Amino acid sequence: MTLYRQLLSGMLLLLIVLIFGVFVVQFQTTKDFLQLQQENELDNTINSVGMALTPTLIKKTWSRQSHLSMRHLTVAFIKQ
Repeated sequence: MTLYRQLLSGMLLLLIVLIFGVFVVQFQTTKDFLQLQQENELDNTINSVGMALTPTLIKKTWSRQSHLSMRHLTVAFIKQ
């Protein structure tokens, strides 16, 4: 094998190794980014649902408290 062929095959092997290394690093970086994006989207969805349900939950809590208060007053009035 001539020196030219040895250098050419060595450079091609080095190029293939470097391309594979870049592919592995890029794949890992993309995987981490997508995982972080998914966590952020989940947090945003949870916050949106919580904000959407807050008025309903507050109304139900107030109505339940007012209902309990009226019931308590009614029972207290009847006992007198």
